[in-house]
Amino acid sequence: MRASLLFLALFVGSSLALDCQVIDGRLKQIDVSNGQVFGVNSEDSIFTRYGNNWVQLPGALKHVTVGPAGVWGVNKNNLIYKLVGGGWEQVQGRESIHPEHYELTTNLSQ
Repeated sequence: MRASLLFLALFVGSSLALDCQVIDGRLKQIDVSNGQVFGVNSEDSIFTRYGNNWVQLPGALKHVTVGPAGVWGVNKNNLIYKLVGGGWEQVQGRESIHPEHYELTTNLSQ
Protein backbone atom coordinates (compact mmCIF):
# COMPACT_ATOMS: atom_id res chain seq x y z
CA MET A 1 0.00 0.00 0.00
CA ARG A 2 2.78 2.45 0.90
CA ALA A 3 4.60 1.69 -2.35
CA SER A 4 1.42 2.41 -4.32
CA LEU A 5 0.91 5.74 -2.57
CA LEU A 6 4.55 6.70 -3.10
CA PHE A 7 4.31 5.81 -6.80
CA LEU A 8 1.07 7.81 -7.11
CA ALA A 9 2.63 10.83 -5.38
CA LEU A 10 5.71 10.68 -7.62
CA PHE A 11 3.59 10.25 -10.76
CA VAL A 12 1.24 13.11 -9.93
CA GLY A 13 4.10 15.38 -8.86
CA SER A 14 6.08 14.74 -12.02
CA SER A 15 3.10 15.04 -14.36
CA LEU A 16 2.20 18.50 -13.00
CA ALA A 17 5.68 19.96 -13.49
CA LEU A 18 5.73 23.06 -15.65
CA ASP A 19 8.32 23.72 -18.31
CA CYS A 20 9.36 27.25 -17.30
CA GLN A 21 11.98 29.50 -18.82
CA VAL A 22 13.65 32.70 -17.66
CA ILE A 23 12.86 35.83 -19.70
CA ASP A 24 14.24 39.37 -19.47
CA GLY A 25 12.50 41.91 -17.28
CA ARG A 26 12.14 43.02 -13.68
CA LEU A 27 8.65 43.05 -12.25
CA LYS A 28 7.57 43.31 -8.62
CA GLN A 29 4.25 41.62 -9.40
CA ILE A 30 3.05 39.42 -12.27
CA ASP A 31 -0.16 37.62 -13.19
CA VAL A 32 -0.89 35.14 -15.96
CA SER A 33 -4.22 33.81 -17.22
CA ASN A 34 -5.99 33.06 -20.48
CA GLY A 35 -2.68 33.19 -22.36
CA GLN A 36 -2.05 36.77 -21.21
CA VAL A 37 0.79 38.06 -19.02
CA PHE A 38 0.59 41.35 -17.11
CA GLY A 39 2.82 42.84 -14.44
CA VAL A 40 4.05 46.00 -12.75
CA ASN A 41 7.58 47.12 -11.92
CA SER A 42 8.97 48.92 -8.86
CA GLU A 43 7.86 52.28 -10.30
CA ASP A 44 4.25 51.01 -10.78
CA SER A 45 4.63 51.03 -14.58
CA ILE A 46 2.34 48.47 -16.21
CA PHE A 47 3.55 45.91 -18.76
CA THR A 48 2.07 43.12 -20.84
CA ARG A 49 3.92 40.42 -22.72
CA TYR A 50 3.30 40.55 -26.47
CA GLY A 51 5.17 37.85 -28.38
CA ASN A 52 8.76 38.01 -27.17
CA ASN A 53 8.57 41.61 -25.95
CA TRP A 54 7.32 43.53 -22.94
CA VAL A 55 4.99 46.36 -23.96
CA GLN A 56 4.39 49.22 -21.53
CA LEU A 57 0.79 50.31 -21.05
CA PRO A 58 -0.28 53.80 -19.99
CA GLY A 59 -0.94 54.49 -16.33
CA ALA A 60 0.51 53.45 -12.98
CA LEU A 61 -0.73 50.56 -10.84
CA LYS A 62 0.72 48.80 -7.81
CA HIS A 63 -1.06 45.53 -8.66
CA VAL A 64 -2.61 44.07 -11.81
CA THR A 65 -4.55 40.86 -12.32
CA VAL A 66 -5.86 39.08 -15.41
CA GLY A 67 -8.56 36.45 -15.72
CA PRO A 68 -11.90 35.56 -17.31
CA ALA A 69 -13.44 38.82 -16.05
CA GLY A 70 -10.76 40.91 -17.78
CA VAL A 71 -7.70 42.84 -16.66
CA TRP A 72 -8.02 44.74 -13.38
CA GLY A 73 -5.63 46.87 -11.38
CA VAL A 74 -5.23 48.87 -8.19
CA ASN A 75 -3.30 52.13 -7.89
CA LYS A 76 -1.33 53.52 -4.92
CA ASN A 77 -4.53 55.14 -3.57
CA ASN A 78 -6.29 51.74 -3.58
CA LEU A 79 -8.66 52.78 -6.37
CA ILE A 80 -9.73 50.02 -8.76
CA TYR A 81 -9.38 50.18 -12.55
CA LYS A 82 -10.41 47.89 -15.40
CA LEU A 83 -8.66 47.74 -18.79
CA VAL A 84 -11.23 48.65 -21.45
CA GLY A 85 -10.30 49.22 -25.09
CA GLY A 86 -6.63 49.80 -24.33
CA GLY A 87 -7.25 52.30 -21.51
CA TRP A 88 -7.90 52.11 -17.78
CA GLU A 89 -11.38 53.02 -16.52
CA GLN A 90 -11.93 53.61 -12.83
CA VAL A 91 -14.72 51.56 -11.28
CA GLN A 92 -16.53 52.21 -8.03
CA GLY A 93 -14.89 50.43 -5.12
CA ARG A 94 -11.66 50.16 -3.19
CA GLU A 95 -9.01 47.63 -2.34
CA SER A 96 -9.03 46.32 1.22
CA ILE A 97 -6.14 44.52 2.84
CA HIS A 98 -6.92 42.55 5.96
CA PRO A 99 -4.42 40.49 7.98
CA GLU A 100 -6.05 37.26 6.82
CA HIS A 101 -7.16 38.02 3.25
CA TYR A 102 -7.01 40.37 0.27
CA GLU A 103 -10.13 41.64 -1.46
CA LEU A 104 -11.31 44.05 -4.10
CA THR A 105 -14.72 45.49 -3.38
CA THR A 106 -16.65 47.00 -6.28
CA ASN A 107 -20.14 48.33 -6.74
CA LEU A 108 -20.56 46.61 -10.11
CA SER A 109 -23.82 44.84 -10.84
CA GLN A 110 -22.25 42.24 -13.16
